Amino acid sequence: MVILFNDRLRSLVDELNTQYSSSSIFVYGNTFVALMEIIQHPTSYGLVTTNRACCGIGRFQGRISCLPFAIPCSNRDQYVFWDAFHPSKAVDRILALRVFNGTTSDVHPVNVSKMAMMF
Repeated sequence: MVILFNDRLRSLVDELNTQYSSSSIFVYGNTFVALMEIIQHPTSYGLVTTNRACCGIGRFQGRISCLPFAIPCSNRDQYVFWDAFHPSKAVDRILALRVFNGTTSDVHPVNVSKMAMMF
């Protein structure tokens, strides 16, 4: 479902850029595919742990979250996930760099670096 949604979102970005070409630029960042690549090849990014979260996981007020007063792992730069839902700071850094400098498979139609040079 995510891939289908993202394909349609990318098409919408193209449509919006056509409609508003003189006043705006719309950009699509494909973080889903980038995250899947990081999960499949963690050591390429200096990461080790893909199947556990750095923060202790438990139920808090009916939701899965970091346990109150949990002590996070000491090697948090080696984890893909901070908790059950959120990428770690290390992964956020990788994704941000890919959106800033990435190819059109990461960010479409231009990355943030090229977009900044346009204005």
